[in-house]
Formats: sequence, C-alpha cells, structure tokens
Amino acid sequence: MTALPALSDVANTALPLRLGTVHVTPEGLLGIRETPPPSSQRFVLDDLPFQVALSPEGDGTRYRIWAELGYVPYTAHSPERRAAVIRILRTARSLETACFALERGQKIVVLGETVSEEPLTVDGMMFETVRFLQEARPFIRLLGRYL
Repeated sequence: MTALPALSDVANTALPLRLGTVHVTPEGLLGIRETPPPSSQRFVLDDLPFQVALSPEGDGTRYRIWAELGYVPYTAHSPERRAAVIRILRTARSLETACFALERGQKIVVLGETVSEEPLTVDGMMFETVRFLQEARPFIRLLGRYL
C-alpha cells in the first residue's frame, strides 16, 4: 500500500514525463526528479503551426504558446490590405490572454503566457491552450483574409 502514495505523486507531477523523470528510490518506491525539464509541443490548427512551451518556475510552471502568422503587407503593394491588418492589430490590443506583436521585418506573431503557482497538469495545459485559442482565433481568421 505504500506504493500508492508514490504512484499518486508521480501522476500529479508537472508534465511531461520523460525518460529519467521517474526512477525507483532505494526503498523500492517510485520517485520523481525534483525539477522537471522544460518541454515543447507543437500542433497545427487551420494550417497554422503553434508551439507550446512549459518550463518550471519555482513551484509552478510557465506556459507559453505562440505562432507566426505572416507579414504586414507593404503599402506599395496593397494599401487597403495593410490598413486592414493594422486596424485588426489595434483592435486586438484589448485581449486578455493573447497578444499580437510585430517582430523585425513586420512579421506578425501571436503569443500568450501564463504562470501557474502549481505544476501544470495535462488538464491545465489544455485549459490554457483552449482559452488562448478561443480568444485569438477570431483575430487570426480575420488577419488571414489580408495576409
């Protein structure tokens, strides 16, 4: 019966479980490495590749998600498309979870970041991902018309 609490500790640990994260203690119980390594996941939604990174921060987890959307059109090529993209980006400033930013070369990136006070579980990671996508996806689709 002493193995059940150890197994419970392993099941409630920050993700992901990788090779070397779980080990057998000298007492013969399952143990877990104190600080889980950073992890990175990728997925594609609406033909757009997203990246998710989880990294330990104190007792909690830093969750980051981002995607590169494209480039702001040049005024010389299409002043109407450029103006529409800039209007959409200005409107998106008020979002709580998602942030649209311009990198060098006028590349549009959407990103989000949260820090949890506890290790993030699979449910927590999915919650943060869905929350980010629910907020950002309408703007991503609008921008897609002009990029």
